[in-house]
Amino acid sequence: MSISVSRALFKFRYGKKAVFAALGVLPKGIYNWGSTAGPKHQLRKTRNILVAAFTVGVLGAIPLYATDEKPQDSPLIVFAAASLTSTLDVHGAAWAEVSGRPAPRFVFGGSATMARQIQKGAPADIFISANAYWVDYLSKQNRLIASSGHPIARNTLVLAIPKTALATNPFTPTKEGFALLLGGRRLVLADPALAPAGDYAKSYLIEAGLWPALNDQIALVSNVRQALRLVETAGLPAFIYASDAYQSQKVSVLFRIPNTMAPPILYQASILGKQARGALSFIQFLRSADAKAIWQKFGFQAVVQK
Repeated sequence: MSISVSRALFKFRYGKKAVFAALGVLPKGIYNWGSTAGPKHQLRKTRNILVAAFTVGVLGAIPLYATDEKPQDSPLIVFAAASLTSTLDVHGAAWAEVSGRPAPRFVFGGSATMARQIQKGAPADIFISANAYWVDYLSKQNRLIASSGHPIARNTLVLAIPKTALATNPFTPTKEGFALLLGGRRLVLADPALAPAGDYAKSYLIEAGLWPALNDQIALVSNVRQALRLVETAGLPAFIYASDAYQSQKVSVLFRIPNTMAPPILYQASILGKQARGALSFIQFLRSADAKAIWQKFGFQAVVQK
């Protein structure tokens, strides 16, 4: 029996409430788990939940690429780092075409913000972080199916300025060099407490011995895309990802942070559970040779699964 037929029969026999209970996506108000209703009601509710659990267990045994499985009606919900905004939209459309499933729905923001929202119960099937710390954070909260993420892409950090700004002298990453560059203005960073791009930038500035001198001149924003916009619209220098600079027509790269002076920037995708097979399929696509050209088009370095 196909998945869609099984679910239809199950829904007809036991109703929407039991389906929601079995799938673990119970909408607010649809079931009152603390109800003081009579014994018959409690017995009937328990029976529905047990049958629901059994049915979902049977469905879960069907292989990921079962030939009789129809595409899911519900798109995957992907919480992802803000720096992936443009490329994941293209990846999602490409995966939908080859898989026959709906294109995922994406929610973008700082990796820390996304992780905290998931920890508080935000519905997501996949979490893509630009920092391994937030993958570990959710793993310790028992929010992930696997204990670690799947690496999908790499990036580098750069210091960017507007293309309209003319560098009259070669820039050197020293106190004097930053003083000339800023001229009393602010240096923009994504907030290290919210976004890995800011954390990477702060790590570099500490390693280079520049953090004490620049700390009072830094303007913090919530994610790296906001930092990019301040370069484009306000003319402020900012630490952003190389991929952001590559995609923008309005900024130039003034300085590339050496890999030896900052942690490696590796994006990891983790599965959260509600649509585990579809989630794994999308992650496998992101690590495929077919996806490599898309990553490169947007200035990322692909991690191809061998």
